[in-house]
Amino acid sequence: MSEPAVAEAPAPSDKHSPLRKTVGDIIRSMGVVAAIIAVVLLITWRPGPDPVREVAAAPVAQQVAAAVDFILLYPELPEGWRATTARFEPSEQSGDDPVWFNGWVSPQEEFVAVVQSEAENDRFIAEQTVGGTEASELPSGLNPAVNGWQPYVSSDGTQRSFVLQEDDVTTIVTGTLEWSELADFAATLQPVETPGAKSSTK
Repeated sequence: MSEPAVAEAPAPSDKHSPLRKTVGDIIRSMGVVAAIIAVVLLITWRPGPDPVREVAAAPVAQQVAAAVDFILLYPELPEGWRATTARFEPSEQSGDDPVWFNGWVSPQEEFVAVVQSEAENDRFIAEQTVGGTEASELPSGLNPAVNGWQPYVSSDGTQRSFVLQEDDVTTIVTGTLEWSELADFAATLQPVETPGAKSSTK
């Protein structure tokens, strides 16, 4: 006697698998969320601001020139240079003597500054030259504007400076420029002309 045929239940189709549907729903949901985030970022994105904050240095220089008893110097630079600092206040090592500090950024994003003060001590020079020591050797053919200036190199070797102590005033040109470029920058320094400036008494 033959055995009765047993009907086999059909295997569940992968197409209709609950697990497969759940995974598919998750993937579709993630895709929708990603699309929404992309749209939000596209709408709210703005180019990053220039990290260099420019200041109007010339008017400050005129005010300082009218208040000091020495010849204040200011660079005459071509377009592309940006003034980033113009202040007149004592530094940690200048004592009671205020310091004219005028910082610039070159078109190649190098930093350079003009520093002037009646402070003449070694600590002040070290402060402004980033722990600088006198340079033993310089390239030839530097701009003669720095003849008589003493070159300094910072303790980490990244900053170069020219220092001039004359008529009871310390003048420093310092920055990350190479020696020749730093000397050329020093050559652009001109006395600040202002009707209210006092005559030099030093």
